[in-house]
Amino acid sequence: MEDFTLEKDGSLRATMSAPPRRFCIDYISTSGRVKEVALVYAEEFDIPDCRWKTEVLDIVLLSVSSIFLAMTLSVYLCVPYLRSKDHHWPFICMLMSLLVTFILHICLREVRHHLDDMCKHLGMLVLMFTLATFFWLNVMSFSVLYKLQSPCISTLNRKTFALYNVYAWGVPLIVYVVGYAMDSLYPGDYSPNFKRDHCWFQGNNAAKWIYYYGFIAVIQAVNIVIFLYIACQMALRQRRNLSSHTIHRGACFLPPLYVNLSILLGITWTLELFTDSNECGPV
Repeated sequence: MEDFTLEKDGSLRATMSAPPRRFCIDYISTSGRVKEVALVYAEEFDIPDCRWKTEVLDIVLLSVSSIFLAMTLSVYLCVPYLRSKDHHWPFICMLMSLLVTFILHICLREVRHHLDDMCKHLGMLVLMFTLATFFWLNVMSFSVLYKLQSPCISTLNRKTFALYNVYAWGVPLIVYVVGYAMDSLYPGDYSPNFKRDHCWFQGNNAAKWIYYYGFIAVIQAVNIVIFLYIACQMALRQRRNLSSHTIHRGACFLPPLYVNLSILLGITWTLELFTDSNECGPV
């Protein structure tokens, strides 16, 4: 290791910590340059075996989730009443994106040890569809806000839905292109660095926040603001209606499905921002 720090008690601190007597400092010469490096005795460390999680538990849980997602998606596509509801289409697109995300995660865990150049492609696809899921959740928030601002419009017109698609699929696609280009042309701290046997971000580094966590955090913050605004507006309208003894049916609604889904995805996926990826982390 070239980047390390010696603590006052003589212990080593870098990507891993080591007490005295379990490492040594030496100098090596490469290309005419002398560097100070730390040599760590790896056999002294109890390195966690995460295969039980990545190769068994994750695959089982993702497979079960994919089955129920596919069943839910088929219901929304096959039942005419559900399919005819305009506000269900952003939800359907989000289900599609989430289903593809889970399937790609399963494939990633199954074949990443046998991939070379394709590892980068598969990792970037997982990233793109994961982000697309959150962007569609953001679209669902915007669609409810749009309904609140224009209560007389009962249908989602094609132009608006087309713009939603450009936004929800386009931004993750741009992230895919930029990340792949950075990984190919300028590998470093600000590129994803998807490599064989992992095909994903390694640790909570700057790249993971730039391409992944940063987008999730911003989208979730925007969704919280939108839902709080919608809740306040609905409470004010209901108060005015009660005071005037009038009820405007269908003037504005906040589908419970959207709220429940936002809470579910928001809590579970946002908690990943605080997980420790060094020992049996998310991937």
